[in-house]
Amino acid sequence: MVKVASLYDVDQRNDMQGLATDLTYEYPKKDAQKAFHWYKRAADREGFMSDVMACYIVGNTFTSGSPQAGVEKNDRLALRYYERCMLLTGPQIDLDMNVVDGVIPESQLRSRSPRSGNEHYFCSAAFQSGLILFSGSKNGKEQPSSGSDSLVEVDLVRAMRYWKQASMLGHAQASYNIGIMYAKGIGVEQDSFEAGKWFARALHLDDTRKLVVPAHIKLRNWNASKEELGDSLPVQQEQQQPSKPSSSPFSSSGSSSKPMSNAATTSTAKSTRRRERKKPIDYPDMDDSRGKIVALSSAAAVAGTIVWWYMKAHK
Repeated sequence: MVKVASLYDVDQRNDMQGLATDLTYEYPKKDAQKAFHWYKRAADREGFMSDVMACYIVGNTFTSGSPQAGVEKNDRLALRYYERCMLLTGPQIDLDMNVVDGVIPESQLRSRSPRSGNEHYFCSAAFQSGLILFSGSKNGKEQPSSGSDSLVEVDLVRAMRYWKQASMLGHAQASYNIGIMYAKGIGVEQDSFEAGKWFARALHLDDTRKLVVPAHIKLRNWNASKEELGDSLPVQQEQQQPSKPSSSPFSSSGSSSKPMSNAATTSTAKSTRRRERKKPIDYPDMDDSRGKIVALSSAAAVAGTIVWWYMKAHK
């Protein structure tokens, strides 16, 4: 079913140009609706018969909606398919994802980006789920015709949990978002010390060197404790600020750990200098914080996944 979906998802007539002319190739026309139909059928298989890649692609399609495929934006369905993707891949990863409910030992933290397919899909699905739960759905604005069945309530506790799981697998942006939440006291008690640990991890994982840490936050070693405060605790910060910030937009696509646009992270650094107390979900500056944390990635992620699969299948 995934192979059938991919045939409808890529204009293969253009891809086959230059092959031997004595052979006749018959390919279906690109059809986004049929492609989505088959991806969804593969994702809707019961239990472990469900296809992981199909779950992630369907989740991405519902995240942003697709007029070409006749799919409306639906956060609730997007979250359902992302979580199904996590359920399928989680047992195949040699880390205990439940440790995020307590103090995460350094031994349970990947020091590099995801490598295996299961790690890629779990990490990306967890990150995207966190974005949905952090922002929630705005009835009448983002989804005017989808109805209440498509809406998701803000759940900062689950968002934090999913981002911690993504960070365990080496997702730089997820680590950075957790740092912002601790620095600003969003959904948790404000804790600059804890924020310093997550920002340090984000910089360690960020191979683009685009992430910018708020000026008042000191980076901390993962195993540092507040009782042992001293000059030896802060991590070296030579790479905390990029020498020449770029204004080019970046998004966290698929399982890569690319950051938000540098303009957004720079703005975050300025806005987080003002200390705040813990507040309820409806923050006065919540929309501003959403702009700093939320990174759009669905279209790029779907396209990247399809191209990767197609190239692999034709080797």
